[in-house]
Amino acid sequence: MYHYYNGGGTKVDGPALLVRKRVGESVSAYASYFVDNVSCASIDVVTTASPFKEKRQEYGGGVDYLTRNTTIGLSVQRSVEPDYVTGTFGATVAHEVFDGLTTLSLGYSQSRAEVGKAHTDFADHADRYQYKLGVSQVVTKSLLMTLNYEASLEDGYLQSPYRSARLLGLSVPEVYPVRATATHSHSAWSRA
Repeated sequence: MYHYYNGGGTKVDGPALLVRKRVGESVSAYASYFVDNVSCASIDVVTTASPFKEKRQEYGGGVDYLTRNTTIGLSVQRSVEPDYVTGTFGATVAHEVFDGLTTLSLGYSQSRAEVGKAHTDFADHADRYQYKLGVSQVVTKSLLMTLNYEASLEDGYLQSPYRSARLLGLSVPEVYPVRATATHSHSAWSRA
């Protein structure tokens, strides 16, 4: 795949590749590669800084294992850009019950981001933990209902090292909470 976006003075493009291979009757492995080439000259960038170009590369891989009515998945991912490097590990379990009409799913992922600032010695980190719970139910031949819940915990350096406020002519960096921050989201939908 090749993705492309151009709007508001920002252009983002790059290739994406996903390869999946079945190994035996119950194992599937995959690898992925994704690139974002960003060039930005939007009005807020032009008025406060010089236009910039940046490249983000993302590498990933994982294994899915099917045993009876249960699928277990393990995944790893690494995202690299000049001032932000993230490593993520994830695990998922999905189990079908009632002759495959109901699927229960659990997911967990943990990531660590190394945060930097271009052309400086600044370095810090942020940890993120994500928990997912879901259930889907086949109601009729043309109706599937799904309910998902997701919770995220974040800890560490959660702000942008580039943002600051002007106070009496001085540039004062934004200050965010350093300890854990929690967010929750849920969704429910159905389709015919």
